[in-house]
Amino acid sequence: MNGYTRKIIEDDNEINKYLIEIDKALAKYPEGFFKEMKNFNMPATIYLVKSISGNVSGVTDAHIKTNIIIMIEPSLLFEYVLHHEIMHYIDSYISVKGYPIDINKSMNEVNPDGFIYGDESNDYVYNFTDVKNAYFVSKYGKTNYLEDRAVIFAELMFRTYTKDCYAKNTPINKKANFISSQIKEHFSILKSTEKYYWDRFIK
Repeated sequence: MNGYTRKIIEDDNEINKYLIEIDKALAKYPEGFFKEMKNFNMPATIYLVKSISGNVSGVTDAHIKTNIIIMIEPSLLFEYVLHHEIMHYIDSYISVKGYPIDINKSMNEVNPDGFIYGDESNDYVYNFTDVKNAYFVSKYGKTNYLEDRAVIFAELMFRTYTKDCYAKNTPINKKANFISSQIKEHFSILKSTEKYYWDRFIK
């Protein structure tokens, strides 16, 4: 898948443990959330595997929109990785349902002037600058616009306490609000005025 190979997971106890983790993670989403994407002819299948090549913990293949695949391995940050990959699934849905929306272009509105994804420096990265100049939760988020969104969304879904970078009027808070509003805009079951799990830390 996407050039990645995997090893099959065979330990029944391990399988059961992580199936329970998947259920817990999916329960954080609004009722009918995944059903809406499935009914739009964009279902996803989650493959739990022992390991994935390339030193990655999760991969999403959305090339075939009618058969989106998420592959994930047991890891220390299993739930975080799962939410990260689900955001790739959500963005695939938004890009199809909201066509001709250009998510890449729209992210430029909440990025520093002149910023181009692919920059590998620590500029604008939280932990390397003050919160007023931090536009990215991690350096990995600077890879491309999809990873930027997935990193922020996974943090919002997984983290048990907020970070100061989500304080009101900070760039990362602005991005989080932007991502949340786009999700609400393109899911008919969601309301723009409602607060969902990913909104917990957004001011």
